[in-house]
This record gives sequence, structure tokens and C-alpha cells, in this order.
Amino acid sequence: MFKFISYSNIPQTLHHLQKKPVLIDVAISPLPGVKIARTEYIVACAEDNVACTEDNVARAEDRVARTEDIVACAENNVARTEYKVACAEDRVAHAEDNIVRAEDNVACTEDNIVRAEDRVACTVDRVAHAEDNIVCTEDNVACTKNKVVHAKAGSLLPQYIVPLFNVNALKSSILIQSMLNQLKLKIMKKNEFRIVPAGNGRIILLAIVPSGTTKRVLAVLRMRKITKIGDFTNKMKFIRTEIKQNAATFPTPPVSVADNGTFDTDIKAFDAAETLALTKVKGSVQARNLAKVKVLNDVHLLMGYVQGIADANPANAEVTIANSGFEMKTIAPHSKSDFSAKNTKISGTVKLDVNVKKVTNGEKRFSFKWQQSPDAGITIIDLPGTLNGSTLVPRLTVGLWAYFRFLVILKDGEQGWSEWVKILVS
Repeated sequence: MFKFISYSNIPQTLHHLQKKPVLIDVAISPLPGVKIARTEYIVACAEDNVACTEDNVARAEDRVARTEDIVACAENNVARTEYKVACAEDRVAHAEDNIVRAEDNVACTEDNIVRAEDRVACTVDRVAHAEDNIVCTEDNVACTKNKVVHAKAGSLLPQYIVPLFNVNALKSSILIQSMLNQLKLKIMKKNEFRIVPAGNGRIILLAIVPSGTTKRVLAVLRMRKITKIGDFTNKMKFIRTEIKQNAATFPTPPVSVADNGTFDTDIKAFDAAETLALTKVKGSVQARNLAKVKVLNDVHLLMGYVQGIADANPANAEVTIANSGFEMKTIAPHSKSDFSAKNTKISGTVKLDVNVKKVTNGEKRFSFKWQQSPDAGITIIDLPGTLNGSTLVPRLTVGLWAYFRFLVILKDGEQGWSEWVKILVS
């Protein structure tokens, strides 16, 4: 079937062809060549447009895919950035924690330094106190190891002037026997008493009492048991209260223990400084440490004062120290089995040895004091101290008796003098 189209209907036909191409019979067209070419051109343009449209669609799809990729990359970058920010925040928080820990460690180290300084100061104070008491100890030798009796010889003295140092002759005399009876002592061995001329018609009878029965009670401050600042403050307050309440026993302490006195004021200042140090304000730890040193100086002075009162009345020493708030420690002289003196190959030189493990109770820090006497304690010569339990004593007189003793110093202070050990120097 052919559709006849007149020349006047060409525009409508072209419009129709743009929508849907149809086959036109060339034979019946008024302008066959023009219509066919135009129709083919229109068809080709339509195909080109379709192809372009498809290309544009493909390009648009590519752009959309690229945009989606870009969006995905942007989201990944945002996530990475957020992760890095979180990591940085964690690092900052970790660094802050490390700073706080470092500050705590510094504060702890400063506290340890102060404690060490306190221990050193305590040891120095004890050594100084011991040195101050050496004179008292030497003066009380007659009370702790010897009983000295001064007696007038009367009319019997002249006949004993010549054999004054003949101990055996003096032992048998009526005068010496009466002295021994007054002392309620039996006849002693030769080395248990001495007769010493005192001049002006007087003699001195030295009766040597075994030193193993003599003990000394020490006032101590056991800082090793005080591990917390609060415990330290409470201990200082307790000592102040006890000394204050026992004013009859401790009438004139070197540091005022009254309310708002020197000791009370220093304790309150330390308590306030410790409260401020807990806030970690810069410089507060150093201020707290200085306040603690002042309190320790006060308590060491009080401890020496209490020890002096206890030493003046040995029978009530335990009660005295118990009423002061300090701890007490009882020490006794060491036995001779812990201490030995031997001649060396060098003439006039004696070696002194101590059973260190036994006399120090296994402690690792200690030092020793040594003393020498030619007459069992009447005349005492200090020897150089040592950090071990052995020492050499040179330049002694050969053929004479020499007496030696030692004293060990531990963390708690001096432990008391040993018994005298004698040796015949060779």
C-alpha cells in the first residue's frame, strides 16, 4: 500500500517523519530526489541525536559514579581525620596522665629525701646525745660497774702505808674486812677489787660489780613504723600531750609543750602545710618538708631531755619514758663471748674482734666505738671508731695488762658498752 502525498503536504510529512520514519514510494513523489535525501538526512540526524543522548547518559552516569567515589573518599578522609583527632586527644590525655604521675613521683621522691634526711638528723642527734652523755656515763661508772667506798684509816692507816698496793696483805687486814662487811660482800678475788690512795689520810676501795646485771632503758622514736603523714602528726601530738600532762616528771622541757607553745605551733604549721601540699600547689611540698624538719628538731630535743631524766633515775627509767609518749628499748652489755682481744705478730699490737652478726642482730648498717683502759675502767682512752667489727690497737706496752671494750651503733642508736676484756700484751 502506497500513501499519496502532495507537494503542499510536505511540511506535515516531514513532521511526521521526525516522529516515525516511513517508506515513501519514489515514483509517486512530486520531487523524488529531494524527499529521499531529506528523509535520509533526518533519519541520520535522529540516529546521531540518539547516539549523542546515549553518550550523554553514559557520561552522566560516569560523572555520577565519579561523584559517588569522591563523596566516598571524602567520607573516608573525614573518618580518618576524626580517628587522628581521637588519637591525638588520647595522646594528650596520656601525656597529662604521665605529667601527673611524674609530679607524684617527684613528690614521693622529695618525701623519701626528707625521710632520709630526718633519719640522718635523728642519727646525728643520737650520736651527739650519746657524746654528751659520755661524761655522765664515765661519772656513773662507779654506780654501774663499781661501788666506791671512801674510808678513813684512822690509827690503823700508818701500818698499811708501805704495803698499800699489796692486795693480799690488805685483804687480810681487819680494816678491809670491815669495809667488805659494810658492803655486804664476801672476800673477793684479786681482780675483783682495788685499793687506791686518795691522799689526806684516805684510801679508796673499788669493789667491781659484774656488769652483766646493768641494763639501760632508752627513749626511742621508731620512724620506720610511721609510714603515713597522718600517723606522724598524731604521734607528735601524743608526745606533746603526754609530756604536758606529766609536768611533775618533766618540769623544764627544752621546747615548750604548752598549748600554742613552740611544739604545738610547729605541729599545727606542719599540719596546715600538709593540707596545702595535697592540692599540689607549686612549692607546697617543699614548704611541707621544711615544716616537718622543724617538728623533728623539736621532738629530738624532747627525746634527749627525757633520756637525761631517765638516766638520772635508772630505777624508774621505764616509767619515765612510758609517761613521755616515746617508745622504749632496753639494752644490756654484750657478753665476753661476743668480743675477743688477741696479740698479733707485731709486738705491742692487739687485734680486737666482735661477733658482728650477733651483736647487730643481722642489721646491715652499723658502726663501732672502741675504748682502752690500763686499769679496768678507772682511766678510759677513746680509740678511733670503725665501720666493721674489727680494729688494731698498736703501740701498747709489752708485759702489761690492757683492757678493751666496744659499743655498737645501730639505726635505733647506741646499744650500750660491752664488758671489759683484758689481755696481757706481748
